Amino acid sequence: MSPIAPKSKNSAIMQEMFPSVPCPSFDRRGWESTESMDPGPRSSWFPAVLQRASTTWNTQPSPTAPIIQTQFLNCVNGTANGYSAQDVPNSRYLEPTDANSELDLVCVGFGPASVAIAVALHDSMEAGKMAQAPKVLFLEKQPQFAWHAGMLLPGAKMQISFVKDLASLRDPRSNFTFLNYLHKNNRYAQLVPKILGDKTAPYRVVVVARDRAPPKFTATVNFLFNPEFIDTVYPKSSAYRAHLLEDARATNYGVVRLELIEHLFEVMYHQKRTLGPDEKKWPHRILAGRDIVAVEDSGDSLRLKVATLPIPGAQDGPLLGEEELDVDLVICATGYNRTAHVDMLKDAWHLLPTAMDAENGVLRKDRWLVETRKAENTSTKVMEVGRDYGVRFSPGVVAPGSGVWLQGCCEATHGLSDTLLSVLSTRSGEMVQSIFGASA
Repeated sequence: MSPIAPKSKNSAIMQEMFPSVPCPSFDRRGWESTESMDPGPRSSWFPAVLQRASTTWNTQPSPTAPIIQTQFLNCVNGTANGYSAQDVPNSRYLEPTDANSELDLVCVGFGPASVAIAVALHDSMEAGKMAQAPKVLFLEKQPQFAWHAGMLLPGAKMQISFVKDLASLRDPRSNFTFLNYLHKNNRYAQLVPKILGDKTAPYRVVVVARDRAPPKFTATVNFLFNPEFIDTVYPKSSAYRAHLLEDARATNYGVVRLELIEHLFEVMYHQKRTLGPDEKKWPHRILAGRDIVAVEDSGDSLRLKVATLPIPGAQDGPLLGEEELDVDLVICATGYNRTAHVDMLKDAWHLLPTAMDAENGVLRKDRWLVETRKAENTSTKVMEVGRDYGVRFSPGVVAPGSGVWLQGCCEATHGLSDTLLSVLSTRSGEMVQSIFGASA
């Protein structure tokens, strides 16, 4: 199997960028390398909503320069809720192609972001906006499509509007909108034709709601997650963006449903009423403002040493000191490491521009500084992304039409929505436009 960079006129530069990245084969063990790739069409990688067979697809050759696109979502073992791929027809635009063919686009990972890319490509081809169908390969370490596998618990609710699916905000007429899915399966508005039998008659409608005002909160905050807000935040200075993200961080990373907060308060209140004010006697506690300073093995359990965090500017007040907790299970809900793409692109660091202002010692979160060594010389390079999510390489070192596009890594430049489902539909269209010049 050829390397990720096909043997085209641009392959020499792409091979220089990624000399150690051959096309891997995948199994349940995850990333494996290289020579056991089945030369035939791949199967069962596409989710059912797109097509049953193959993540490598096309209908005709394309001279378009090869592209590498990276996506980073959490990948865990699991399945896609048992949905059967046999229940839906294949797409006539996304057809299998020979595994040894030269590729136009390689997508690393096949989570919702890459599925949205596939949907945008499909819609562009269906609308006749692409002169040639590109050859695309999706690499995925899991045996089948899965999203938050193992975490779709009974009673779990989406905190995002159903309209923010893989296509609606980009093209509400797409076959891949959620409303279209409901309509095709006779699950959308079954009662509407009966209630509103005469479609031309005027109707007087009243909405009865409880005495609450969530729309004010929603209208105030949700603009941060609208696709058009990216055009507002991206041109701003690094300091402005950092301040905005810090100020609005709680809207994404600190959000807990009001019902859950109220339930926890009721539990705490009930414990205090029935068991007394000594929280150490409560079966459930919330220890805010604490830090784990040590973890020890204690037979069949773990012993945690927890210390109170100092409050900046506080001059008085009781300090609780350290407390020991014997526990059987520790769940680390500490978030994600969103810098994996930097190391993944290590072979291309030398193609990045030099960081001219690195000596100023200014720490910026909207770029990544890396060090390259050649002979005895060490230089600091900077990895930044453009508005189209493409990595900015030094001028002239990458062939026209080639590049690396990042998804889910650009929060510091494109806003809080970058890691969320909110912009998948519009971002996928923008990336297809940037890569292939076709409006999706």
